[in-house]
Amino acid sequence: MRALAAITEIAAPGQPKLSVVSLADVKAELAAFAADDANLIWHDSEVYPARLAQFDDTSVILSTRGNLHNLQQPIIALVSA
Repeated sequence: MRALAAITEIAAPGQPKLSVVSLADVKAELAAFAADDANLIWHDSEVYPARLAQFDDTSVILSTRGNLHNLQQPIIALVSA
């Protein structure tokens, strides 16, 4: 449990503070993704875009909607937080 408490201490200076959320909040967020026909793609997933995975500082998780096969095609993406 100390590791979770330390998350707020290791946030990069000048970046928004990190916080730990409840399991109920996580389940609600995942249910909202499912209801919106959205996907969470982990960096080690076979559908994670290969061209994006080649960089060291890419996102660990991508949230997507639509045809996941298109992620392997040449595309232009709009990324926001």
